[in-house]
Amino acid sequence: MPNACSAGHGSELLFAGADGNGFTLDGAGTAHYPPSLPLEPKHIEIRAKLDVDARRFDACVAIKLAVGRTDSEAKLRAITLDAEQFHAIHHVSSSPVGVSSFHYDGHRLNVVFKAPLSQAAQPEETLTIEYTVLEPISGLHFSPRGGGSKYAATDHETERARYWLPCIDYPTVRTTFDFQVTTDESFTILASGRSVDVDPAGLGASEAGGKTERWVLDFPCPSYLYCFAIGDYSKAVFEPLDDGYRAASAAGTDDGSYEVAAFAAQCSDEDFRRIQAMPVEAYGPRALHDEAALSRTFGRTREMLVWLAGLLGRAVPWDKYYQFTFEGGVGGAMENVSLVSWSSVFVNDEQMATERGWLVDCVNIHEMAHTYFGDAVVMKGFAHAWLKEGWASYVESLWVEKEHGLDAAQCYMFMKRLQYLEEAKNRYTRAICTPRYDSAWNMFDAHLYPGGAWRLHMLRRMLGNKDFWTGVRSYLDTHWKGTADTHDFRRALERASSCGVSLDRFFEQWLFSSGYPALSLGVLYDAAMKTCSVSLEQVQQFRLPLSVEGDKGKLLFDLEIEVSVELEDNKWEHRVATLSSDASLGGKIVVQFTNLEKAPLQVVLDRDAKVLFDLSVATNAGTLFGEAMLRRMGLDNPISAWAKLNAASLLAKHCATNSAAKIILEMYHKESNWLVRRLLAEQLGASGTQAAMKGLCELLKQESDSRSLFGIVSALNNYRDPQVAAALQEFILESQTRAAKALALEALGGQRNTQHVSLLIQHAIDDDKNPWWAWVRRGAIAGLGASRSQEALDVLMRLATADAESGAEFQQARCERGGLCLTRVSIMAALGNAASWMPIRTRNEVADVLAGVVRSDSDAYVRRAAAAALSKMGDTDSCMTALNLFVKSGCVYQDKALAERFLRAARESRAGVGGRAHESMTALEKVVEKMEKEIKSLKDKVERFEQGASKQQKE
Repeated sequence: MPNACSAGHGSELLFAGADGNGFTLDGAGTAHYPPSLPLEPKHIEIRAKLDVDARRFDACVAIKLAVGRTDSEAKLRAITLDAEQFHAIHHVSSSPVGVSSFHYDGHRLNVVFKAPLSQAAQPEETLTIEYTVLEPISGLHFSPRGGGSKYAATDHETERARYWLPCIDYPTVRTTFDFQVTTDESFTILASGRSVDVDPAGLGASEAGGKTERWVLDFPCPSYLYCFAIGDYSKAVFEPLDDGYRAASAAGTDDGSYEVAAFAAQCSDEDFRRIQAMPVEAYGPRALHDEAALSRTFGRTREMLVWLAGLLGRAVPWDKYYQFTFEGGVGGAMENVSLVSWSSVFVNDEQMATERGWLVDCVNIHEMAHTYFGDAVVMKGFAHAWLKEGWASYVESLWVEKEHGLDAAQCYMFMKRLQYLEEAKNRYTRAICTPRYDSAWNMFDAHLYPGGAWRLHMLRRMLGNKDFWTGVRSYLDTHWKGTADTHDFRRALERASSCGVSLDRFFEQWLFSSGYPALSLGVLYDAAMKTCSVSLEQVQQFRLPLSVEGDKGKLLFDLEIEVSVELEDNKWEHRVATLSSDASLGGKIVVQFTNLEKAPLQVVLDRDAKVLFDLSVATNAGTLFGEAMLRRMGLDNPISAWAKLNAASLLAKHCATNSAAKIILEMYHKESNWLVRRLLAEQLGASGTQAAMKGLCELLKQESDSRSLFGIVSALNNYRDPQVAAALQEFILESQTRAAKALALEALGGQRNTQHVSLLIQHAIDDDKNPWWAWVRRGAIAGLGASRSQEALDVLMRLATADAESGAEFQQARCERGGLCLTRVSIMAALGNAASWMPIRTRNEVADVLAGVVRSDSDAYVRRAAAAALSKMGDTDSCMTALNLFVKSGCVYQDKALAERFLRAARESRAGVGGRAHESMTALEKVVEKMEKEIKSLKDKVERFEQGASKQQKE
């Protein structure tokens, strides 16, 4: 799953009811470890019939078990398989020993053999299960009812194969597969592995009148990475590349800033020939995506295969590289073995290609990187999931560097730092590598993706390109077709080190401990001593893990931070500040620059983005690190894109003045890189000043690059002001963008002005304003939810409770245009937001609707969204009953912990019996709004005063 899709998942953990740390529900959480495997599945043969219309899967599965050695006969007498909510299990048998009995409780299938299995007597046992799956709530997903292309496809991460396949649903259990299925004659059939001929002699009466195909996968594969997709699909075939591309794939950018070129060599002749001969294709539901759209979206796939082979020293090991899209099921994209699945929302028309084509390429390379990190080398447990998601996220940044240059790569890592710190500061901190979690699904957060990527980036910078990439290739070679954990990766890097480096301390601090360095910076100049003192102090408050110091010590990091001082115009001096984890040193250091005739022009920390840390400016008197120095650092003479972005961040966070905002605006106008501009706009949004707000409104009119526009609109979402509302409204009416317009509609709703509701309604229901995948519609629906308008709530209720006739019409339109599932998820979330500020009678009406969705909707994602919305309304009549039902039977297995969070949040809100808590919150909100208006008035007066003072100085 891509980092782009983890943000919303991570935000689910914001719900109340967690412990003080927020990551787990109670205390330290439950420890999870890989299962022992005295009977280990090695091969799975599936003979199935799929009926898409009936949403039915009938199968006979034969599982070949390898018998291990153990002193416990009981462990060799029985096996338990995950099998969630099967409609029926018809027959269970085994050979040669045979089955004595079996028991199925709706969740697990326990099979007892007639005698303990013996490795000496018979090293293998084949267990055969005949069963039916009917309308599964997850794992095996079917096309929406009501129109459009028909299809069925699987998506499993993290523990959802169990909804259609009896298995030990854990990553360390890896099997080969033989999949034969019969279905509608007109359907395309795809699966992991390679297509082989069907033996006609093996076909029975059940296969008559349909289409039967067989796919074989010889590469050992965990259950969560196996996939099939069957349906009415369009197809795009990607031809071999020109022979000259291989050299170009390792070349640098025009300005020579391509650092990746130092280790991304040309792929070998053998690998290039293999990739050229490999079928590379993309598929999508015919009613939604034609060949042109698929080609536009996935057209660079073969180029990426060549580049990645050069980077990692070997080609992907698959017989093919196929990708397919579908609606519902997959939350983003998924790295299934040789058959990558995507949400159809990623498929681009021409407009979306200009807005998000670069991001889709990042997701593409992310999923491809999983071939190496996750598929070919499988994690030994979800505690080590960073070895796949951290790696895939880091490869994104390397691709950005290759495509757009070093400045863009530093921007990308800046974005990843923001994502990680946002979660770590505002939600919870946890160790990157930990076996303690409520659900494996909860591990897939911003700690895992950008947090893991940053740890890899620091290791690369610490070891150097040569040793790092030698170690990475050795790690892949050693564990290819096997499993690995965090210690395996550490040992591979240590073996590759040319200077005998030990990484135990780094891994203890950065992977097994919870937190990150927070540095306070001070810059003082002593004219008499001609000395500039740069002080750094670790001010984070995280604690050491229990295993280190009994949970008493403050977590300090060992850091080497480069300090760069500009003595005079373009004359620099660089020193390394070494901070120790030794508590007796207090986490402090002072670096001195001597013989300075005057104060330095600027001081820059970590100019090349080598270390992850949060930075604040010390408030001690006499510090030089103020607005003037930050102007030099970000505008007048930036030493790197990284320094420029950090200057903007500090200007916004620590200065927060109109003059600071104007510096950032100058930086924006001077900047040529679209990604830098996008991030500068977001920093303007964080500053909260009137000058920043007005500047953003102007930028919204001036910016022509749709990729940067998204950052501007995102920044304006921080303001509630008539000028912002007017700018957003004008943009919505004139812009042809999709994603940026959707965000603008949401921001317009957040202005809470009833005059805007009609425009939001128009974009929410008018198909002519939604030419592609309901992007605009979903933004308008979110805006309606944010508007706190009764009229908006009425529209949302109609969309959620449409009668049979209008509901069918609405669903038919969505099926033909796409986005049905995502639209309905948006409606549920918007209902929860809108109703939160309504009287108790209205909230009861909304809660009844949401409760009905939780009880009976066929889509697991929609049910979950309704439950999330309902959790905010614990004081309503139907809330608790519906949420209790959701916890017991309505949610997917891996969402059980999340469902419990919903229930706890509802209980807390229910503490205000009769709506008193809600009324209190509403009153408090009104006070806050009044204070915001007063603060805005004061800011306006200050700005007018500053303008008058500036005018007098000029005169």
